[in-house]
Amino acid sequence: MYTIPGDYILLDMGQNMVGRLQFKVEGPRGTTVVLEHSEVLDKDGNWYNKNLRTAKQRIEYTLAGNGVETYTPQYTYMGFRYVRIRNYPGVSKLSDFKGLVMHADIKRTGHFVCGDSLVNRLYENIIWSQRGNYQHIPTDCPQRDERLGWTGDVQIFGRTAAYNYDVLQYFKNWLKLVREYQEPSGNIPWTIPPVISGDGAAGWGDVTVLLPWDLYLMYGDTTVLKEQYKSMCAWVDHRVNTAGEDYLIRDAEEFGDWLAYEPLPDGLEKPGYTDHDFIATAYLAHSADILARISRILGRQEEAKYYQQVFEQARAAFQEEYITGSGRLSPNTQTAYVLALYFNLVPNELEEKAVDYLVDNIEARGMHLSTGYLGTRLINEVLTKQGRSDIAYQLLLQKTYPSWLYPVTKGATTIWERWDGIRPDGTFGSDFMNSFNHTPFGAVGQWLYGSVLGIRPVEDQPGFRHIQFSPIPNAELGFASGSFDTQHGTIKSNWSIEGDSCLIEVFIPKGCTGELVLPTTALDTISLNEGAFAIRIPYETKINDIDWSKVLFQTIWFEHNKKESIQQLFPELQRTGKLAIMSNLSIERLRLLQPEIFTNERLASLQKILNAETH
Repeated sequence: MYTIPGDYILLDMGQNMVGRLQFKVEGPRGTTVVLEHSEVLDKDGNWYNKNLRTAKQRIEYTLAGNGVETYTPQYTYMGFRYVRIRNYPGVSKLSDFKGLVMHADIKRTGHFVCGDSLVNRLYENIIWSQRGNYQHIPTDCPQRDERLGWTGDVQIFGRTAAYNYDVLQYFKNWLKLVREYQEPSGNIPWTIPPVISGDGAAGWGDVTVLLPWDLYLMYGDTTVLKEQYKSMCAWVDHRVNTAGEDYLIRDAEEFGDWLAYEPLPDGLEKPGYTDHDFIATAYLAHSADILARISRILGRQEEAKYYQQVFEQARAAFQEEYITGSGRLSPNTQTAYVLALYFNLVPNELEEKAVDYLVDNIEARGMHLSTGYLGTRLINEVLTKQGRSDIAYQLLLQKTYPSWLYPVTKGATTIWERWDGIRPDGTFGSDFMNSFNHTPFGAVGQWLYGSVLGIRPVEDQPGFRHIQFSPIPNAELGFASGSFDTQHGTIKSNWSIEGDSCLIEVFIPKGCTGELVLPTTALDTISLNEGAFAIRIPYETKINDIDWSKVLFQTIWFEHNKKESIQQLFPELQRTGKLAIMSNLSIERLRLLQPEIFTNERLASLQKILNAETH
């Protein structure tokens, strides 16, 4: 609490929260105390609330003058970390003020912690953003003049939400509104309730198919599939009609990969924009695929056959329109590769090449994300499935803009709406659209649970009666530990790296079974029954396939036939006088001595150069 004499009191709650400020005050009758709420201060520590647009987030309380009065605002809530209080009579005490956090009555089910404090803060930010935005309906933001049930936000964050909290009934209630407000054409409004709407939006309207599917996987509940089935069919049929006979959606004026990376004002990088027609056609195919699976689960074989045909025809049209013979996509963006690979739209023989193009794009951007809402949720899922968890971890642990941890380094305590909410120079990315409490970029939470901890649902045995454990240890994290409460009991997964070995421990609830997929080259699988299980496996702390302890600096810097390319990776070394001293040191030794130069990103690029020589 800061008091500016004769002016105002500034409260810092220490956490961007959603709720109300309860306060005590004593003073003359008729005195009006004014409270204003804000999420952030500007770079100079000044009051900032331009991002509220027309919303006030303002409370005015007029004293009755009958001694100490306690007031709690009713019928509203605010999104805030800071409170500016004017005209407060007398001397204030910190104990006079209490922040009351508000959220829907949903039970916490997931927990995660690891050896990296920034990742732990990222995880807590995910929790706080879900807590704040899941009110009577799942909203987009809690502070400005919007606070709407954007369907895309729910679709993107749905599985993470189901790990964090028990949201089955909460989402079933909201999906009922989706059905009620669905238009006769099958179109799903952009927001539910439909305060803002338009004709179709890929990734937004698909919530009627993809959210029930996530709930089925996480809870094993078929009633949500049955209740939503007519709505699913109506939506996919609407998109088929939009596409026409060739199954390609054209001239899509939709949201696309919303808030994909945009270069800073002085930046020269390409934006992360992905063509809207590409995204719309990809989601048509994906929702048809999922709907075919749902139809089979519900015993609706004719519908299953039809929607399988829709998927296959849309997939074929997509491949002809957007995939070259080399596996390169048009558009050549991170999100394009992520959606195409995750949705199974890339021919099997081209998958490896498409993954290479995706990794090339990430490396060309200095191991940074350029994805928006749709791509960010799935990028680490795709990299992990394709055997590139090393790249996924580098994205997770990236601290500079744009990345998941960049807002954390800027003091974020919730997930930001946009990558450049606060730019590296301290200025704001936007005044008009800049919430500091949004869920979509927090959808990486499903990867923290599903890949770092390795707690994954199994499609043919949903609801975690049978559990797949597929943890992926990482030396930079050191350890990870977490749990997930299911209807059958609590699932636990822990791993810790100690020297050249990794201890993996899992726990399976009573009456359940599981399988542990070991993070080894052979991907060995161990069948498990209820109870605790532990195993210690070898762990080599090296980058990808090269043992850097056996690679001498001199062999790559002075003797390699691609030394010019290699030297460009390490421009600092070209200006040092210590090359002779470094010559007989291994790359692994130099990693320890100069980690700021011999980074994982650079070694991954170096490995690519070295591997190219062997093919």
